[in-house]
Amino acid sequence: VIEFAKEHKALTVKGGIFDGEFIDAEQVVALSKIPGWDELIAQMMGSINSPIRGLAVTIGGVATALVRVIDAVAKQKAEAETAA
Repeated sequence: VIEFAKEHKALTVKGGIFDGEFIDAEQVVALSKIPGWDELIAQMMGSINSPIRGLAVTIGGVATALVRVIDAVAKQKAEAETAA
């Protein structure tokens, strides 16, 4: 209704009913800014998923660094054997 009222100036919101109680126009506008159910669920799932993803990236980074170190040591040993 708030979006419609922005486009159609003849409509003004004076108040509304929420949970059986009268609310004024400011409260109606505030309620209109609350995200919908699907968006709230998506935000919650993102908040839950974020630490897990960070942990996975960290573990992956450690594993990658370990592989690089092992590869570097193997190359150094191969060069040492070739030089000797």
